[in-house]
Amino acid sequence: MLSPTVFDEQKREICESGPPSDGDNLLGMEVDFLALLSDTTYADQPHELWDDAVVQRNERGEWLIDAAATAKPGVTAAQVEAALSTAWTQHLRYQYREAHTLRTEPASVTLQAVTQMDPADLWVTARVRVNLSSPV
Repeated sequence: MLSPTVFDEQKREICESGPPSDGDNLLGMEVDFLALLSDTTYADQPHELWDDAVVQRNERGEWLIDAAATAKPGVTAAQVEAALSTAWTQHLRYQYREAHTLRTEPASVTLQAVTQMDPADLWVTARVRVNLSSPV
């Protein structure tokens, strides 16, 4: 995981080095996010740490994939950080290269990430925000 400043630099470099993903390629990434975040349409079971996952695809936005969810009661920011980082690095990113950072605030954890298929090839940016539940 990178500092936000280093992440922003690497994101800029990757995005300048090739075209953004679109069409079926971006749709594939959207479906992968839906499955890993446990959208009930694509996942066999609910996620153990969060509910209400929503994933949106925006071919012209800063974040080609923009997702949100709400942490279940009792889930800590550290648990969300670990789960988002693992999902990104082990299941979602392209193999060629990636960069990501986690931004933790009192009420949320946000993964910001970018990945690229091959040199000068398609890239995808992604943002996933998990809102932390208020203590009961």
